[in-house]
Amino acid sequence: MKWLSEYQIKMENTSILSIKDGDGDLLIQSTTQKPLIQGNSIAGGLRALLSETYECDIIEKMFGSSKDETDFGKSKITISDAHGAYLQTESRTHVKIDSALGIVDVKNNRGQLMTQSFLVPNIEFEWQLKIEADSKEEIELYETMVNQGLASIQQNLIKFGSKKTSGAGAFKINEVKKRKIELTNPKSLIGYLKNELPFDKLDMVLFDQFQPVSHEVFSVGLCTASPLLIGGNSYYDSEKPDRMNIKNGRGKYIIPGSSLKGVFRQHCDKLSIYFHCPEIVNELFGSDNDDIQTAGRVYFDDLIMKNVNDKIISNRIHIDRFTGGVMEGALVSELPIVGTCDLKIIMHALPDKDKNNKAVGLILLALKDLADGSLTLGSGYAIGRGRFSGKVIKHNDTIAIDFEKNDNTYALEYVKKLNTQEGRV
Repeated sequence: MKWLSEYQIKMENTSILSIKDGDGDLLIQSTTQKPLIQGNSIAGGLRALLSETYECDIIEKMFGSSKDETDFGKSKITISDAHGAYLQTESRTHVKIDSALGIVDVKNNRGQLMTQSFLVPNIEFEWQLKIEADSKEEIELYETMVNQGLASIQQNLIKFGSKKTSGAGAFKINEVKKRKIELTNPKSLIGYLKNELPFDKLDMVLFDQFQPVSHEVFSVGLCTASPLLIGGNSYYDSEKPDRMNIKNGRGKYIIPGSSLKGVFRQHCDKLSIYFHCPEIVNELFGSDNDDIQTAGRVYFDDLIMKNVNDKIISNRIHIDRFTGGVMEGALVSELPIVGTCDLKIIMHALPDKDKNNKAVGLILLALKDLADGSLTLGSGYAIGRGRFSGKVIKHNDTIAIDFEKNDNTYALEYVKKLNTQEGRV
């Protein structure tokens, strides 16, 4: 080893975070009672992302390999655990939906209402990374790879923990410091041994030069066209409405990523049946079938609602379906909201180009239906709730659909790839 580079990294979760221990509880450091992300989780995320860009030999030499036929041996990169600044949690309730029936899945007792704990957003984590190399060229290559990995965390292409496709595990990089030591240089070596070599703060612009690799990015700005109600945890308070919109641990109204994923999956299921490509949906959203279990490729984040109006309480009654009369004691007060939000979807590209084009077409169609009010979110869709309007849908920074100009030429090219049978385009 002739060269050594050390990094000190501070990153902050921009979404809820679920890092579990062996018992299924949140992973907490026993001595400090603060949250923890294990170094092997960070290394695994970096390795998986970089494997899409670099050859297998380079990846195995950098991260190590246990294969008998290789002689790369020990990893050239060492990553510490990431330690959180404090512990604060929030809970989310959810159910599993049967994709075939569109109702709560009661198979194998999976239909119960479940509550899960998460770390709240905006907790800063600190961790260290060290690279060893035998030449200047090698250390520069590994530094470039590390910088690309950090840029991918910043771009939300690398997430940590569970529920990554449903809005959890996203981070942003707050600060990166680095020092490089040439161990064959006596002055540099002595300074390192005495811990006198300073760390230099890197300019965050450095990470903007890395473009997403093998990913499709979709975005649209949305405005509620009708009141929205996505119920959160119940409150036993007579002074509050019976049903209120869900808020995150910071007290902001949100549309949970899990709700978005469920709605988009169900809608893409319908579209795929029409276009005779149902296999695309399992590749996009994952499958937990007994025979084949695959992870999803589409990532949703919680949507933070902005410009919110939550002052209008709505009162409703419950009708007895048998008698047709009002059920006694069934006066319900609800507090829907209106506002705006920015939706961003990241999709890991499918290896097969034809399937990837079809997948892009499905998501663009689903986004179009959401942005023109055909696809709703939350409860009360039968009474007009949960509808949105959007002006522009973008795909990889290119305008795919412009509603104001009535231009969908770009999106139509992908939709045509879904099915060329007569009557399908």
